[in-house]
Amino acid sequence: AIAMASEICGLLPRKPAINGEAIYEGKIGTAYDVRRTAWISFLSGAVGYTAGIDAIYAWENNAIAMMNSPSSRQMAIIARVMNAIPWWDLRPVADRILNQPDGPARWMAAAAIKDGRLVVGYLPDNERISMDAIGWTRPFQVLWVDPRTGATVTGGHAASADTLDLTPPDARDWIVVLSHPDTD
Repeated sequence: AIAMASEICGLLPRKPAINGEAIYEGKIGTAYDVRRTAWISFLSGAVGYTAGIDAIYAWENNAIAMMNSPSSRQMAIIARVMNAIPWWDLRPVADRILNQPDGPARWMAAAAIKDGRLVVGYLPDNERISMDAIGWTRPFQVLWVDPRTGATVTGGHAASADTLDLTPPDARDWIVVLSHPDTD
């Protein structure tokens, strides 16, 4: 979800990348696996994501009931967040994450608009994210979005330091949206 999207987006001429064969909720994966892969895909440069449900893919008898699975509702949260920002201007900035964990299961992803007035990050289950903010327009308003429910928690303002250290509301997965107060 990270490497392929970043590699495709780096090719010229630039073309859209869509993660069209993602993990499915059910026997293969959980709602967490689906939303984690989706967020990492988008913040690594993908402009689309195909979520799947095992029962639907396999044409099982309960397929219609499974369409209301947790990951289906969580994909709607991604759409709401991405539709509220200029997602088409986001570029991956995972190289600015200073505390990237060693194991890929906990890798964080981030994307920013060119001048850094808007930054979006995904923390799978990390206690904090530390980011290089050199060259970004600061200070930031901090908003945490629960990717399970869509609930938001205001995180106040991030200092104007060259390194941003942000701690999510709890140890589960979270989205952080950093925006300069003058950003539309």
